[in-house]
Amino acid sequence: TLTSHGWSTTGTTTTNSILVVSPGLSYTGYASSGIGNAASLTTSGQDVNKQYTDSVTSGSVYASFMVNVTSAQTAGDYFLHLGVNPTNTFDFFARTFVRLAANGNLTFGISKSSVNASNPVVYSDSIYTVGTTYLLVVKYTLNAGATNDTVNLFINPVISGVEPSPTLTAATTQTDAISLWTVNFRQGSSTNAANVIVDGIRVS
Repeated sequence: TLTSHGWSTTGTTTTNSILVVSPGLSYTGYASSGIGNAASLTTSGQDVNKQYTDSVTSGSVYASFMVNVTSAQTAGDYFLHLGVNPTNTFDFFARTFVRLAANGNLTFGISKSSVNASNPVVYSDSIYTVGTTYLLVVKYTLNAGATNDTVNLFINPVISGVEPSPTLTAATTQTDAISLWTVNFRQGSSTNAANVIVDGIRVS
C-alpha cells in the first residue's frame, strides 16, 4: 500500500487501499519515466496524500505525472488534486478528472476546486484512449487578490524547457487556495470514477 511507503490517509476510509503495482509507466523524454513501480487507483475507497518539501503561498505549483486509464465511466470524477497540510476533506485544488466520452475515447478535465453550475469541469477533446500512457501537468498559480488564482492542465506537452500554451484552463471564480503543500490521490465514487495507474509524480 502507498501508506506503507510514506503516504498518509486522507479522511478515515481505509477500504480499497491504494496499492503499489508493477510495472511502472514509461513516457518518452520524461525524467521520471520507467523508474520503479506505480500506484493503482480504483473506483472507490481510500484516499491518500503526500506532503512535499515546502508550503507554497505565492507563485506557481506544477505537478506532473504519467497516467494510464484502464477503464472510465461517463459521469467522470477526479483522481488527483493538490491540497493543504494537514490535508482536510474540503480544500481540494487543481482537481484532475477523466471520463468516458460518447465515442468510446477518454477526455481529461480540470477544475480549480469544487464544481457547480458556475464552475463546471473544463474537459478536453475526446481524443485519448484507454490503455495509453499520457503525461499530464497541472499548474496552479496563487495570485495576489481574491478569487483570481489560475489553474491549467497540459496534456502531452512538448518536453523542451519552454512552457507551452495549456491544453485547458479552469474557471477562476471559486475561493483561492491560501497555500498548497500536498499532492493527493482520490478514489472517487463507484458510479463516476475511473480505474487508473499513476506514476512518476514530480512537484515543483
